Amino acid sequence: MLAHELSHALADQNFNLSKFIRQGRKSDDGSAARLAVMEGQATWLMSEYVARKMGQSLKTSPELAAAMGSVSEAGGQYPIFQNAPLYLRMTLVFPYTKGMLFQNAVTERDGNEGFAEVFRHPPVSTQQILHPERYFSSVKPSQPAVPEPHLPRGYKSLVGGTMGELDHAILIEQFAGKQAAAEIAPHWRGSTFELREDRQAGRVALLYAVEWDSEEMARRYFAFYKDALRKKGKNVVFRTEEADAASGSSDDGRFELRRNGGMVTSVEGLAP
Repeated sequence: MLAHELSHALADQNFNLSKFIRQGRKSDDGSAARLAVMEGQATWLMSEYVARKMGQSLKTSPELAAAMGSVSEAGGQYPIFQNAPLYLRMTLVFPYTKGMLFQNAVTERDGNEGFAEVFRHPPVSTQQILHPERYFSSVKPSQPAVPEPHLPRGYKSLVGGTMGELDHAILIEQFAGKQAAAEIAPHWRGSTFELREDRQAGRVALLYAVEWDSEEMARRYFAFYKDALRKKGKNVVFRTEEADAASGSSDDGRFELRRNGGMVTSVEGLAP
């Protein structure tokens, strides 16, 4: 643990970690990626220290790096942690486990120069952390526009942001299992959301858009999300169900779900 904290201290001396994290706050997903850089590098150096005490090195043993990168995901010895919501569990360990494996991939390619490179040119999405080859090839997420439902007067923007591959992997796993998450989430291209609130009516509407890299994956996600709507709400009733569109209502209000090409959009929480 001391090696981990000393790694942070050295990084802070050279790159000002507070400023580094602060500069990523324009994107929720980008901020998570920067946190994975900071914690992943410290975890890698701590793991390399342990490995060398055993006469080994992460640089020469991909199997050891993979094992150390997943050790904190086991969780069986921590029953309280295992009983926590899936989103909390996955987002808490992500910066350390996936960040460590990301740093290992960068180190494999760039050697010691990779420790500074990830701060000079940080990843812009959790997808780049999960798939380092997309970091190396500078694959950046798209920014799809949220649907415009032409809400009545009184609605004001409450909060908005991005949802990355990590968020979608958790969402899909929550409602459809790990296999579906592993098959669909890596095809994520970009996603945005916005919450608009009518305080007087006591209502909040969710506007959401996600782009996939193919129509096939968008169809799969559309089918998944339609099924997830049945599970995540109470008293869900579908009024219409077509190949690429669905609408209905729940205790939270009306919803409309659509697919157009590689794009899936939804509006939820509309007034009855």
